[in-house]
Amino acid sequence: MDAQSIDNLRKRSPQIHSLSSFFHSYFAHFGPYAHEQALKRYIESMAAYSLITYLLQIKDRHNGNIMLSRDGGISHIDFGFFLTNSPGQLDFEGSSNFKLTTPFLEIMGGEQTKHFDYFVLLFIRGLMCVRKHYHKFVLLVGIMSRDSDWPCFRGGRGAVLQGLAERFAIDKSSTEAVEHAHSIINTSINTWRNYQYDLFQKVVNDIEA
Repeated sequence: MDAQSIDNLRKRSPQIHSLSSFFHSYFAHFGPYAHEQALKRYIESMAAYSLITYLLQIKDRHNGNIMLSRDGGISHIDFGFFLTNSPGQLDFEGSSNFKLTTPFLEIMGGEQTKHFDYFVLLFIRGLMCVRKHYHKFVLLVGIMSRDSDWPCFRGGRGAVLQGLAERFAIDKSSTEAVEHAHSIINTSINTWRNYQYDLFQKVVNDIEA
């Protein structure tokens, strides 16, 4: 995949003051249609990344692990921390369902835009789709957890699997699941813990926020 970490992009382009200005200035060079398609890919991949992050509780979401591809898509590398374990077991990110800080929102133009509405729609549709197959996810994780000493299964295999199943909103009606998805998004926007984790990574590892 032809991609660079957000951290690397920020360091290589110090004259550009924000991730949003980098994104739009870079893709605008290829023309309006290419710019529009890159923004569409960004939103679609951000919705998918956010949903997977929420379901599997992927941690270590600093900008050295978040990649921007040449076509505008967002992806994550390094899956050493998910389900119940966190870097250093400090759990900076524990109360945040996924990372949706201001730099990532600004690319979409903020919350009061059709682009953000598209992101919300995709996230909800994604959750409504995968919840129909939640048992397959639980089964796969259950197979992995059997006799495993992985730290992500600390707290007990049963508790991990129960927590995973609950994140699929299987105990809710369709209407309640949609409301639940909205709640997940609203509580993830500009979460204080995400900012603190970015600050921690900047101070300790010089990773750009």
